[in-house]
Amino acid sequence: MVMAAVGTYLYETKVPGLYQHWEALVAKDPKPLFVSEEEYRAKNKAGYCWKDRKFYTRQELQEKAMVSFSKYLMNIADAYRNERVKTINVNDEWETLLTHGFCHSDDLNCRVWFLPVDYSNARWDEEFHSGIHPSDPSLLAVYQAKALHSADDMVQYMKQNGNQGYSLVGRDFGQAVYGSDCCRVITAEQIQSIQHKELYGSGTAIFPYENRIPIHMDIREQGIGNFYFQTRELSTGFDKIAYQKNYRQKETYKSRFTDIYFLNNCGDMLDYPHYYYEESDLN
Repeated sequence: MVMAAVGTYLYETKVPGLYQHWEALVAKDPKPLFVSEEEYRAKNKAGYCWKDRKFYTRQELQEKAMVSFSKYLMNIADAYRNERVKTINVNDEWETLLTHGFCHSDDLNCRVWFLPVDYSNARWDEEFHSGIHPSDPSLLAVYQAKALHSADDMVQYMKQNGNQGYSLVGRDFGQAVYGSDCCRVITAEQIQSIQHKELYGSGTAIFPYENRIPIHMDIREQGIGNFYFQTRELSTGFDKIAYQKNYRQKETYKSRFTDIYFLNNCGDMLDYPHYYYEESDLN
């Protein structure tokens, strides 16, 4: 999401190790006790999920990654509600962003919402320019939004929605909308073809502390990096007039940035660090 690339928000509350997030993802699909190191590495590179004892199809990974991504959004919303969000002040020092009042002024604020609406990002962009504004609270009522409180909620709503498309909305200080085509699983080969991508892990945005990806190993041998999760949002978190004037020739709510997150073979997402790159369709 765009604030992961250029924002000043975070939800870590203590200094992590340089590889803490990475190690936590590896631990989600540990090596079985009686499996040799050779077999473990080989099957990891082939895309095997040990905890579920299967190779997932691309569609299955898409569904699991969406659940993981929704949990990531819920964690951010929770940080806003509990005032664990920080920003950099004029002295380049971290300070707490006062979010409690805003979040608790309306039950709609600082939550993630599931909308059973099969609108693509482009369709939402058209809707926002011709009708309802994306930050208008009535958006949730008009499209019968359901609040997400847990990953289990996301799984349930996806099942209830069947094979129909859906959208997600994250409401905090700047609303983010994810259409039915917001996100997709891509392969290691596909990510290699994306030029000008940058790895975001320097600790200047959502997370205050630097975190890294191991560079002296084939990460696929740990079951990570065979697949990635690419996401793009529509954002209202900026001053729209100034933003359009400085960066875009045409008016759109589409984010300038696309984010790409590491996945393990089971569809679990590494929220930080991740890649991002600037889109070319907004020039």
